[in-house]
Amino acid sequence: MDRRRKLSRSTSGFSVDAGLSLVEHADPSRAYQVRRSLATMGAQQRHGIATEKLEALATSLSSNIHTGLSSRVAAEKLKLDGHNLLQKAEGKGFLRILREQVNGLNTLVTFSAILCLCRGMSIGGIQFGREPDYVNGTIVLAINIFCIFVGAYMEWSCLQLMADVGSMNSLTCNVLRDGKEQNIDVSL
Repeated sequence: MDRRRKLSRSTSGFSVDAGLSLVEHADPSRAYQVRRSLATMGAQQRHGIATEKLEALATSLSSNIHTGLSSRVAAEKLKLDGHNLLQKAEGKGFLRILREQVNGLNTLVTFSAILCLCRGMSIGGIQFGREPDYVNGTIVLAINIFCIFVGAYMEWSCLQLMADVGSMNSLTCNVLRDGKEQNIDVSL
């Protein structure tokens, strides 16, 4: 961490740059003055500046940091923007997962097994070894194919499990509506 960053840390642990970026965005001509005053201010004063910015942000979103959204505004936003839902990911089929398991490493191991099986052959007048190594080539090829299928099955079963768990979970959150704390579904 460079010296400038160390000096810009407040006692609360928040960087002075966070407040400064808000001011620079609002009024770039005052950036130097604000940077200097923020470096000498205490944590209480910086908290006041941050709270002012939060109140302005809440007002711009038709809300209030003390009472939250009104039920009327929440209903309007729901009608305008729709439900807060993530699109479900498209499930992968077993064959697609199996194709993904055939990667560079598995191809290299398969090629080495084929070389073991082809040992002893003559290609273009060049002799490759004395005799074929059918035992080692077959063992390497069988283990590689087994690993590909086991990996594909494990990934497929994990995706199935995640889909089941995802459908069971109903997330809720606490919000302020009309000054009262409520627990609502996150999609609203």
